Amino acid sequence: MQDPSSTHALALMLHTKSVDERPWVPSYARLCCDIGGVFAQAVVSECHAETVRGGARLEGDTKGRQRALTNMVLWGHLYLKNVLLGSDASFLSTVVCPLLLPGDAATTQPSAMSVEMFCEVVTVIGHKVEAEASHDEQQAAILSHLFQTVSALALCHPSFRVRCKLLNLMELREKGWRLAEASSSTSQNFIGVIMEDTERLSRSLRK
Repeated sequence: MQDPSSTHALALMLHTKSVDERPWVPSYARLCCDIGGVFAQAVVSECHAETVRGGARLEGDTKGRQRALTNMVLWGHLYLKNVLLGSDASFLSTVVCPLLLPGDAATTQPSAMSVEMFCEVVTVIGHKVEAEASHDEQQAAILSHLFQTVSALALCHPSFRVRCKLLNLMELREKGWRLAEASSSTSQNFIGVIMEDTERLSRSLRK
């Protein structure tokens, strides 16, 4: 793969197949890791480009939204394979945090799409981040701040779907990132959000 254009074309092909074939993402990430070098970094560049595009996806763009979400799963698996350049804290601060804390976090609420992308990548990398945070103060601080924001958004984000996903993510963390145990609580979180919305609507009608 000495020819840069050929390397980029092959990287684009792998990235495209990955985001279109979600069940095979771990296998594609492993292949990317095995090849490594310039090829792997070209795939990472494609992940970054799709993340930028994904944040602007419209609600009705179902295929585009699914590509953007699966792209975050791929990026997460590349992170687990240590394909990314830089420190773990750097990945969190430059890629993960902006999805949840866009611009001025005090005045700007993240879009539903950005939060869903955040949930996808953290679901994949959460166990590694948590383990690293146990002996990395910088990473521990980032993780703490992120989940404070997750907790707040789970109560106030206008999107019902987003609130459910945030509650599921919090549950996953509480279960030690064990998907099987956390998934059993998904329906309970769903029902809980419905009840909260119903009670809120009832209170507003009584005023």
